[in-house]
Amino acid sequence: MAELSNELMADVHDVLAEERGIWVAATGIDQLLLVGWDGTLLHAWTFRKDRRLLQELGFGGRSLPHADPITDLRDPRERNSGYDRLHLNSLGRGRDGILLSFGRVRPSEETGSEMSSALVRATDNGSGNPHLDVLHRQAGVKLPSHNVAEDGDLLVYNDSSRHQLVAWDTVRQEARCEVPIPGSPPYARGLARIGEDMWLVGSQAPLSVHAVDLRREEVVASYPLAGFQDEVVFGICPLPEGFADPRQPLGNEPYEFWRRAATGALVTRRQV
Repeated sequence: MAELSNELMADVHDVLAEERGIWVAATGIDQLLLVGWDGTLLHAWTFRKDRRLLQELGFGGRSLPHADPITDLRDPRERNSGYDRLHLNSLGRGRDGILLSFGRVRPSEETGSEMSSALVRATDNGSGNPHLDVLHRQAGVKLPSHNVAEDGDLLVYNDSSRHQLVAWDTVRQEARCEVPIPGSPPYARGLARIGEDMWLVGSQAPLSVHAVDLRREEVVASYPLAGFQDEVVFGICPLPEGFADPRQPLGNEPYEFWRRAATGALVTRRQV
């Protein structure tokens, strides 16, 4: 149907499709993009200039260099080592804004420096940059955490370092439950709600998705997937019963999204 791309779509990790447009996580340059259904870049929000956020995430009073809008940053040779310090890798729609997963926060580029992850809510306040609230931080991560969803007062996310699905109580500021994800080794990545207190989570070795009951705090079913060695589930998305013909111009219909890692292109494809 369309192939949408621009020079800021660096290392696209996640998308969130809405009537307004498509939110894109430009992971390689720590930016959140909003792209219209015709491919027009509507907003490009960088978090590298937000001193309050960076202070809270351990960067001190420093800001970080932000992306040059003239440079084609899809080419990794155009990005120096100062990029990808927050690793924005997952998006979700919350009741009060967009939920962001900063999967691997690196205040220092020194080898062996401690990393953390953060779940953040972005609210459009009309100023041109969103208001950001850090909802939860996890210290001592070795691998990026992934995915974020909201269920009442709970934030549900994959702690990929500890191979767990975590339900974090935002009122009590504590983990309500932490469910280990199977695998040898596992790699918790991909998340979708399939019922009350029921979630699907992806893993590897063996390549599978697992049904997790947060009320019972356990994996209740596993579904192996035929795949090649070293494959891992990247994302899970529920599909509707059917697909309607899109209106012209595009803008209101459900689509299946595909990314091309080599070109940084975002492709929309209608299920027939």
